[in-house]
Amino acid sequence: GRWVAGQRSQYKKKTNGQKSTMTDTRIQKLNGIGFKWTIWGAKFELLERFAEDNGSCLVPQAHNILGRWVAEQRSQYKK
Repeated sequence: GRWVAGQRSQYKKKTNGQKSTMTDTRIQKLNGIGFKWTIWGAKFELLERFAEDNGSCLVPQAHNILGRWVAEQRSQYKK
């Protein structure tokens, strides 16, 4: 949600040398719980879980957000 998006935004600012409320301590704590700093990383983790559960990465497009994301990745790959 919003809080996660805010953490990602502040992290991006910090890593780009911009003014940010993100601290090194917060980064360490979030890394410690496996926080994904990019949306791509979070979706990729969902795909890994799907593959473990289903034996493949063939996610139906009707499979909510993950299906649409996988379809977009395939589309980008073809370009």
